[in-house]
Amino acid sequence: AISSYLKRPYDNLLTVELVCMGVSSYRIAEEYKNYVENKYHDKLIRINARSKAKGWFVPHLEEVYGTSCRTRYNTLFGTYLGYGMQVYNRPSCFACQFRGTNGVGDIRVGDFWGIKENDAFWNPNGVSGMYVRTEKGLEALKLLSKKDFALFEVDYDTATQSNMSSLHNKSDKYIKKREKFAKVLNKKGLISACIATGTVNFWARHLIPDRYHAGIKKMYHKVVDKR
Repeated sequence: AISSYLKRPYDNLLTVELVCMGVSSYRIAEEYKNYVENKYHDKLIRINARSKAKGWFVPHLEEVYGTSCRTRYNTLFGTYLGYGMQVYNRPSCFACQFRGTNGVGDIRVGDFWGIKENDAFWNPNGVSGMYVRTEKGLEALKLLSKKDFALFEVDYDTATQSNMSSLHNKSDKYIKKREKFAKVLNKKGLISACIATGTVNFWARHLIPDRYHAGIKKMYHKVVDKR
């Protein structure tokens, strides 16, 4: 958008794009807020859908409540908010033209999902993948390498194989699920829509206590990564 507006390149402009799961409706957040406030009889004053208070390996939703001054943590994609964010994307997100190598920015940035603890560049607080697309982007990375910035070079397939949002759009199965989700959402609201379309992965995350999720994910990777 900024490139289209400016109509020509600028030497002092570095464009950076993000790997995007898809943009959800603000209605999902509003209905979730009403749900938890009624459930806990407290005012939700702050929310962080990518909290690192419990590390980066399992994405966490952090909720801060005002009256009780309590902070709650849940596995993000095991909450009605996280699941709704995944499924109820804008229709245009299912036909995004800028996935894979079709970007327009100098650099693309996203989470490096699929990284293993025995990788040289493992960090429990999170690792980002940076995909350089232009000479200007490469020069920017060279500047970063001179700072206190840990950079490791990996091949493109390794960096993207576990980040589906980086590679391609969601499948037709997701489009059909989104359609069903939308119908139930409009008639009965967020919770009913999640219950009507919830996957095995969602219910496993939702029902299994949060403290077990990191261990389960580590066990999963020990099996999968050996294949």
